[in-house]
Parts: sequence; structure tokens; C-alpha cells
Amino acid sequence: YRYLGKNKLTSIPSVIYRHTKLKTLNLVGNTFSSRYFTIAQVNFLKNLNRLGLSESDFQVDVECDDTEQSIVHGVTVCVTDKDSTIGDDSDSSRSTTVDGLESNTSTSSNTMLTRLALGFVYGISAVILIGIFLFTSLRKRKERYPNMNDTIEYNGDHSLTPESELQQIKKIYSGQYESSGRVMGIASQSSGFSMGISTFSYGDDDSIDIPVLEASSVSTSKFTSFVTTSSAESRTMPIWNDYELLSLQLCVASIKDIEQIGSGGYATVWLVRYRNLQLLASKRLRPERCTKKNIWAFVDEIKLVANFDHPNIVKFVGAAWTMESDLQMILEYMDGGDLRLYLSDPSTRTGWTYLKFGIAIGIIEALVYLHSFVPPLLHRDIKSKNVLLSSTLKPKLSDFGKSRFRSEHNTMSGGIGTGRWLAPEVIRGDTDYDRSADIYSFGVLLTELDTNEIPYSNTRGPNGKVLSDTTIMHRVASGSLYPKVRSTCARALKKLVERCLVQDPAKRPTAPEVVSELRVIQQGMAMSLSKRAPWTTDFIGRAKS
Repeated sequence: YRYLGKNKLTSIPSVIYRHTKLKTLNLVGNTFSSRYFTIAQVNFLKNLNRLGLSESDFQVDVECDDTEQSIVHGVTVCVTDKDSTIGDDSDSSRSTTVDGLESNTSTSSNTMLTRLALGFVYGISAVILIGIFLFTSLRKRKERYPNMNDTIEYNGDHSLTPESELQQIKKIYSGQYESSGRVMGIASQSSGFSMGISTFSYGDDDSIDIPVLEASSVSTSKFTSFVTTSSAESRTMPIWNDYELLSLQLCVASIKDIEQIGSGGYATVWLVRYRNLQLLASKRLRPERCTKKNIWAFVDEIKLVANFDHPNIVKFVGAAWTMESDLQMILEYMDGGDLRLYLSDPSTRTGWTYLKFGIAIGIIEALVYLHSFVPPLLHRDIKSKNVLLSSTLKPKLSDFGKSRFRSEHNTMSGGIGTGRWLAPEVIRGDTDYDRSADIYSFGVLLTELDTNEIPYSNTRGPNGKVLSDTTIMHRVASGSLYPKVRSTCARALKKLVERCLVQDPAKRPTAPEVVSELRVIQQGMAMSLSKRAPWTTDFIGRAKS
């Protein structure tokens, strides 16, 4: 095993290729200036069991033809047709004349012996220096990470790390991970966690004038992560040594900012162009929020989102950084904006259309996916601004900054989420809430889809004035207030909304039950309209051709 990571190497030392018994080589964090390798060198690297090397370790892109390219442990390199052996220079000293043959041959022999002697001395010196360097590096590394096991694997793509190796990495870097379950490569902590970076929507929450609550006094921390807050604050490992994060890394130089398209309390979202071709979204911490605790919470959020695979969850692309404070998460760009923007458009009809049913069903199916984790993963911030839309209005759930696996020991943080969408038990600061809290928030989202309005926007007190957010949440927590649909809303849909918003969490439907009921209601409404007006498909939002 050889570790040459972060040594500012511009090429792989030639002495490495002489270690025929080498099985693992880690080159992460260097800046190689060339992708060209000889056939012998490529074969050597391919024969390694593990190679810590990624595309971001090269300063140059692939410049050779497809016929000259080769894949080495997930990294594309160029293969030259040069052999690793070089002919003796003595050949050039040979004379082509018969008279001078003996003299030139003698001179060539002496020159070759001199060069061999000098080469031998230089070679021995180089081996000694490299040996001292490797010995010093390994010794320092072992002193820093005394439990490091040589079998840790570095994956150059976005694949999941085998469970045993993931556990090794977690123990090495934090010393605090104690998983009680594992889902998609994410280990859960019995004390629970939440990703503390809020708001990924393409807009500014301040424009709505709705408070975003953080943890209440009963919470152990505003931003707990996979580990407890005290552990998160004590994490001193630089992100350059985080194997799991490194496997998600993109080249910063390939990302060009275009404009800021979203803003929140802890993060901003930028529209970027990747490799001068693809438009993507980049989420990054605000400069004033780049504390050690927030950075590691952001790292944990990135690792969580990287493992999601669902058509109604915003797709993760990668992560990029030059230093810890400029870490960014790269996601697909949803060019339709967020659901709040769509509902606020005067041209968007109130009531239920085919498109609105598609949005509702897409988001609840995303919740089915999250709630099926073991333990279940709670989103904890379901609202219209966290539902992003494509140009064809395909919905995708975003912003997992407050997401958290369900705790088995009743240690969920109270008061997490955005005020008007919070379940009563969350507002009260209860720490034993579960998936039903997301169902309540989804019920509030259904009232938005029905009315096109922000929840409680027209609710007034006895004096005729609009209620303050504090008063609204106090009444919701006590059970005396909940959002309502229009009086003309279909009866079956109205009953489903009321079940989602029931005060007792145990009486709320599960996400799979909501999906099933929504599909039945959608089909029933479509058939009813078809019978009354068979010449139109107004329900589905488009006219028959």
C-alpha cells in the first residue's frame, strides 16, 4: 500500500512502477499535468486492486483520439505507442566507416560505462530519497489516523461504498458513528440527524414573509447531523480526506456561474454552466454561514442527496470545491421554477386540473420513497417553494437541508420547518413525531394546489385583521385552526385533505394510502366531467384536437 495523496505531484514517480507487488495506490489530491501513459504503465495501474485517482486530479482534459484512450479504474487516460525501454546512446557513436570502426567502438564502450555508473548513482540516490519521503509520509499519516486500514477503497464514480468499508471510513474520520440501520449507503444515528442547510427553492423566502423555524428549546441542536452536535464541531478531518465526498467531486474549473436564482437563510442557489454545455443548479453556503458546523452539515446533506434515485426528487450531479468554505452541491436545473411561483401566476386556474393532480401525485410518491427507508427519512419541510417544476410542469421535491431519519429514541428536533406548513405536534416542540408530520405538511400543500394561495393568507381575527404568523401557529398547535380548501372542491378530495390535517397523527393516512386515494379521485373526476361534457377535456387542462 502506498499513499501519495495531496503531494502536489504533476506525474506519477517512475519508481512506483518498479513495485511489482504493489496492490493499493492512493494518488488523490494531486495535480497531474498529463494524461499520457505508456502501455506498460497503463497495464501496471490496471493490475492494481485499488487506485485512488479521479478525473479532478488531472489539470488537463482528455486530448487524444478514442483509439488511444483507455479506462484505468474509472479514469480515462491516453496510451502512447512508445515503449518503456530506450535504446542505448552508444549506437549513435558508431562510425559508418571501416577505418574508424575500432576507435569509435572503444569510445562508445567507455561512454556507455560512464553513463551507466552515473545512472546507477543517481538511481540509488533517487530511491533513497523517495523511500525517506514515503516512510515519513506514512509515519505522519499513521500518527494522524492510527486506525487506518490498508483495505479502504476509493471509488472514482458515484457508486456506493461497500458497507464494511463505509463503516471503516466513518470510524476513522469521526470516531462517533454508531449506525442502527443502513439505507442506500447512509447509516442512521440513534440520536437522529437533520441537514441544517435551508431553502433550495428558486426564489427568496423573504418575499413571502413567512417565518422559517429552527429548533426549539427542547431540541438538542439547531443543526445536528449524522453525528451529535458536539461531535460535528469536533470533526477536524479536511474534506480532501473524505473518501465518500471525493468520489462525488467535479472539477471546479468546469463550472461557470451565470446568475443567482435562489436565496435562503443559509444558502444561495446559482444557475451555472457545466463544461460550457449543460445548465445546472449550484447550491452553496452563504459566506457568513460558513462555520465548521454548517459546512459539515452541508457535507452530510450532499452525501444524503447523492444516494437518492427517484423521478420526483431533484437529481444530484456532484460536488465541487477548492476549499471547505466554497463547497457547492451541483443539481439538475429545473427551468419551470417552483410551485409557489406557478400558483401565484394569474393565468393558473384555481381548482383541480390534470396538471395539478400530476404535481400532487408526484410529490406524494417522492414521500413514499423517503418514508420507505429503514428507519424512515422525514423531509420535514414540505411546501410549495420546495417543489420544483420542469418546463412541462413535472414536479420534483428539493431542499433536504432539514431532512432527518426517524429516531428510535424519541429525540426528533421540535420546531423544524416552515411555520404555516408545520404539523401541530412539531410546532409544540414534540420530539417523538414521525412520518405523519410530513403527511400533515402535504395536506397543507393540497390546499395550496386547490386555492392557489399561501395557507391562511385570508384568515382574519375577530377585529377583521389578518392573523400574525405567531397567532396562526399557536392556533394550529392547539387544534383550533387548519387550512381549508374551496367550498366547491370535490367532496372526496376535501375528505382526503381533512384526513391529512387531522390533529391526531395516528389517524392520518400513510403516503401509499394518499397516492392510491389521489389516483382514484383523479380518475373519478375525469370520468364525471367526461359524462357531463364529452366534447371537452377541460379537466386535464387542454382541448381535444
